[in-house]
Amino acid sequence: MSAIGYEMLGDREMATRGDVSTTKRSDIPSIEWEKRYRRSLSSRMRRVFPVISMLGLSVYLITISAVSIYDMALTIKYPFSLKELELNPVGRWMMSLDQIPCGGLPDLSYFLLAKFLGTWIVMSVLFWLVVRRARIGHLVGLGVAACQLILAFYLHYGEI
Repeated sequence: MSAIGYEMLGDREMATRGDVSTTKRSDIPSIEWEKRYRRSLSSRMRRVFPVISMLGLSVYLITISAVSIYDMALTIKYPFSLKELELNPVGRWMMSLDQIPCGGLPDLSYFLLAKFLGTWIVMSVLFWLVVRRARIGHLVGLGVAACQLILAFYLHYGEI
């Protein structure tokens, strides 16, 4: 009988069988040892996973904030052509709320404030999601960071 077969037998059943004397107890894989091994591996992963999780969260937050800063810098750099180039209808409506002085630069303070607050809210919710529900948080963070990278590519090159 193989060692795997002994694993399924209890101690009493092994004692009643005649071929037990040829097989030592140390040769038989122990289920308890496997449980301890699994437990130790999972405990190591539990110690390592928060570090990896926070590293991933940092990458998401840095990506989102960097693209947002780049977008705001382009907004400040090209204020006159922004009303024609802005594709977001809510953004166009917010820019129409701002007062444009005659011959001066357009006042985009409401628009920039909305962009900043939107970015801050997204980053806060993402942080909360990763801390509370890591699986969902990482999926959402990866999706938002990917969309931000696509936006950065579009802002830099003008097409996708």
